[in-house]
Amino acid sequence: MGRQETLTVESHGVPLFRGRWGRVGRKVGVRIEERLLQHMDASSLARVESVKTGGAEIAIHGELDPSARARPGYAIKIDGKGIDPAKILGPDAAAPPVTVDALSIEARGHGTKPEDLDADVKVRIDGVTANGATVDAVAIDARADKGEITVSDASVRALGQGVHATATYRLADKHLHAEVTPTVR
Repeated sequence: MGRQETLTVESHGVPLFRGRWGRVGRKVGVRIEERLLQHMDASSLARVESVKTGGAEIAIHGELDPSARARPGYAIKIDGKGIDPAKILGPDAAAPPVTVDALSIEARGHGTKPEDLDADVKVRIDGVTANGATVDAVAIDARADKGEITVSDASVRALGQGVHATATYRLADKHLHAEVTPTVR
């Protein structure tokens, strides 16, 4: 069973736009073909619910506070289960041999420009299989604070072993400081 060619994205039952799956190089996404709401006030953009395609379930929950135009606030969480690019893209696509059991990405903050960004990001990935090799879990906790990015935790577990890292990167002078520690269970 292939994926649907077109889809409609809704928020609280209100259709926002109609789109078509597309590719740009190796990236896959939804190309917006028709905006279904011609005008939305800022308070009406609250959530986008879920998409099911190719056996994968992807839920997107988001809130946007555009009251401060220069530094809009946002909170978004993306959860996915059963992600297999070969099934999502269809049999004719050159999809990488990767599957993901569960994925969670969460971002909360203010601002849009790197030097003005104030945001926290959490990434959790469980059960990654690529070319037959399995990674048990990947976890990343990071913070962007007005030109400095701090990774307080980045860890990968596989084959009874793991690696843990922390890092700080300053955008202004491109200075990176990182510490990496291997772990064995």
